Amino acid sequence: MKSKKTLITILPLLILSSCANQEAPKTSSTPQKKEIDMVILAGQSNAAGYSAILENKTETFQNTVYAGETDRVLIGNEFKKGTDFLSSSDKYVQGIRGGLGYSSSHIGPEYGIAKKLSSNYNENKKLMVLKTAAGGTTLADVSSNLSEVYGNWYPRSLWEDGYTPNIEASSPKNDATGLLYHLLVENFRLVYEDLIDDGYKVNILGVCWSQGESDADLGGEAVYNYPRLLETFITDLRFDIADITGESLYEDELPFVIGKIAPTYYGYNRSINFQMATKQDEVASSMDYVYAFSTDDLIVIQQNGKRNEGCLDDWHFNFADMTTFGERFAQALIEAN
Repeated sequence: MKSKKTLITILPLLILSSCANQEAPKTSSTPQKKEIDMVILAGQSNAAGYSAILENKTETFQNTVYAGETDRVLIGNEFKKGTDFLSSSDKYVQGIRGGLGYSSSHIGPEYGIAKKLSSNYNENKKLMVLKTAAGGTTLADVSSNLSEVYGNWYPRSLWEDGYTPNIEASSPKNDATGLLYHLLVENFRLVYEDLIDDGYKVNILGVCWSQGESDADLGGEAVYNYPRLLETFITDLRFDIADITGESLYEDELPFVIGKIAPTYYGYNRSINFQMATKQDEVASSMDYVYAFSTDDLIVIQQNGKRNEGCLDDWHFNFADMTTFGERFAQALIEAN
């Protein structure tokens, strides 16, 4: 920075030069920095997007960007499916649309989020949804079910000293512990640094979390422990995002929205689902800037025991309800911000 003395010396020379040329001083303007609002989406299959499009008409939402990775195999070589719109910036999707779930014929919450928010954006300020998700995965530190393939979400501060998950794809010797947590953080780091390098000013609207079904399936002890684990997960993730961005405000005030598990997941008004939803409410009540919304009216299994129309299995919303699910995430972020 120039000293005041130097500035005083230079100023008369500038004035004399201007008078000699008899020209009006020229003004320069700094180009407006591009802006992007980011929504971080994470969790298991309803985050990954297992809702079939079927005959539903989809839209493409302008001024939105999608970067996402679903069902990345981290242990062994089983279950080769999922999508990658994240590993390099040329894979980012310009215009969120249908087909960004775990396959090109499915959607996840990104679709409803974009539908609700896209009208607020233009060429100078865009919306990005950044997703890391894998179906059938737990927050608890277990390696059963699909956590045996994708890893689990066990939070960083609970890992053993010296342990760092290996997020190399299909590594047969991997321990499931914390693989998805670490993958989420590193995916955020990758995309955030890409955006900064591309000249964007990045504002993180919040984290949308759709997870808990696999922990409910583990039974009572896992449900009982869920609030402690989720509170730790939120605290760790906020800290890591603040550390990567250098924005200390994110450490305490980054909004975190929980889409509670549906009471009709895997059965109509299944008691363990209600217990898990209650635990998710407890976390929202105990932490600042954490919110939870109900999915009681988003039906998977009907009272007669049959699947709701458009639900192809016992676990996932149909197209319309998944769209609503995403819109509720968006509405929660609107209210939080």
